[in-house]
Amino acid sequence: MRFFIVMAAAMLPLASAHAVTPIHAYEFNGNVNDSVGGANGTLIGTASVVDGRLVLDGSTGYVQFGTNLVPTSGPYSVFIRVNGTPNLGTFTEIISQGASGTSGFYIGTAPGGGIRLTDQISFTGVTFPTGENELLFSRSNIGSTLYINGVQVFTTSVLGANGAGGTNTRFGRQFGTLGEYFQGSIDAIRIYDQAIAPEALNAAIPEPTSWAMLIAGFGLTGAALRRRRHNLERVSPSAA
Repeated sequence: MRFFIVMAAAMLPLASAHAVTPIHAYEFNGNVNDSVGGANGTLIGTASVVDGRLVLDGSTGYVQFGTNLVPTSGPYSVFIRVNGTPNLGTFTEIISQGASGTSGFYIGTAPGGGIRLTDQISFTGVTFPTGENELLFSRSNIGSTLYINGVQVFTTSVLGANGAGGTNTRFGRQFGTLGEYFQGSIDAIRIYDQAIAPEALNAAIPEPTSWAMLIAGFGLTGAALRRRRHNLERVSPSAA
């Protein structure tokens, strides 16, 4: 019986280890609604949602929000699963908020295709990758880090800007009257109010196999307890 109890207890961390929950999440299931925080967006221009992706043409399409999605103070992280054009010969922004200056927040590219991370980190030396990729920009209280497909590609002690003031969050365009439209499609965007690493991204919701193992463990424990009680009831006082 002890074996089954220990096994069931050991399965509990599978459901909670390193769990993080986004404050905003966009999966583009037919719309630009926030599945977590209720901050829904509005499609502008030629922007559209097709087959679970936000499609942006690099010309007039973007998504406008009525609030700032990225925390305007303290740590934050932004996860983006994107397939875009790395070099349009101009500046492009996947996400932005704020205003030009030291407070401007954005994740985008420079004319040469290099990734930019807010007005504080306008040069990373990292080229925007082609094809489908996962970007994670994490800003802590001691620095900023960029991951691509789970691999750290850039880190600095400079704190990325939070984008306080100015324009509310946009997907696919720079803040203010600046264009800098992004061309490509976005599968998911999630925003966190803490600095996270890639391994924490999918830990908030246990995988189906983890749930199955957890339930099976409790089932085995219960069966062992019932069997032990049944055996004890069959032992007579004289036999003891």
